[in-house]
Amino acid sequence: MISIVTVDGKNEEMPLLKDVISETAAILTDEHWEKKYFSNTLEKDKYLESEPLMDFGCFDVALDGMLSGLPDVRSNYEDMGMLLIADSDMSPMEYLKPGIRADALLIRPLRIKELKTTMNEFISSGLKRMDRDEDSDDVFVLKTKEGRTFIPYDNIYYFEAREKKVFIRLLNEEIPFYSTIDELEGMLPDQFARCHRSFIVNVNRIRKLISAENTIELQQDFMIPLSRTYKQKLKERRP
Repeated sequence: MISIVTVDGKNEEMPLLKDVISETAAILTDEHWEKKYFSNTLEKDKYLESEPLMDFGCFDVALDGMLSGLPDVRSNYEDMGMLLIADSDMSPMEYLKPGIRADALLIRPLRIKELKTTMNEFISSGLKRMDRDEDSDDVFVLKTKEGRTFIPYDNIYYFEAREKKVFIRLLNEEIPFYSTIDELEGMLPDQFARCHRSFIVNVNRIRKLISAENTIELQQDFMIPLSRTYKQKLKERRP
């Protein structure tokens, strides 16, 4: 699955953007795409609070509050492809900044030929980057019949085995796939540790160990079990 978020304050532009994004995605890949569209920064900010996966982002920098928030978006999604939509009377100095690091730019008024060309180049470049990222030490690459999903390790709270599957726990989502905890234990980077026969935890997400209750409290108030078998090793592993 490939995810793209588009935020555009011009209601008349949104149908065109939706059509071109869908057409380009269908031409360039056979993978499933999750597309989200918002008309203002408040909607965008509320959505991003859930720490969603985001491979591509298209942002209208003429919207109130967009420019001030984009450095945080880039910081949280360092490898995301970012396309900016700007008004013709805006100075490039406002949005071509190191903290934003845009990959592509569209200037209003949007013209269909230019839009299609830029979107094709933008998405093609991002897909090539994602191909390179398959060997990255920073992301978990999940391959399913719907395609590949790139999940930054930092976004993962824990892995849980149940119902003959393994579930990846993100802030507001669980993603199931077929594997075993034993297989994962030997594949994951050092920031993950076994804490129970059915759980592997992201050590960087631990808030505290509650030894008396054999539980682990994670950020965002997640609670998972802590087995006595792994308790001492996990105490030594905490950051």
